[in-house]
Amino acid sequence: MYGIVLIGGGIYTASVQKFSVAPNEVEKETPYIERNIEATSSQADAVDERELTGEVLLTAKDIDANRNTVDSIRLWDVRPLLDTFAQIQEIRTYYEFQNEKKKKKTTTTATLCMEFRDR
Repeated sequence: MYGIVLIGGGIYTASVQKFSVAPNEVEKETPYIERNIEATSSQADAVDERELTGEVLLTAKDIDANRNTVDSIRLWDVRPLLDTFAQIQEIRTYYEFQNEKKKKKTTTTATLCMEFRDR
């Protein structure tokens, strides 16, 4: 029973995304983006602003003291990154990625290897 619900739900949501949202993405997502901007703007006064010069050195102690923050920093989000690469390469392919976890492309002079980790 749960399997049917999971598979059916997955097929339904994928179908809605592909046939309804993707063709009109800007139109469909605009209300949600507007609400997010409004919610963020309404809380702007609660932000404590301070100027940072960037001259203070970061130490291992600082990283350990702020482990949750450091662990939540997303350096590469695979989905938009692959979409961006696909758009850039529409005319001529520079890289070819076999899977999401490890991407490797051999060239005549060197091997380029990029590894992406999901958080």
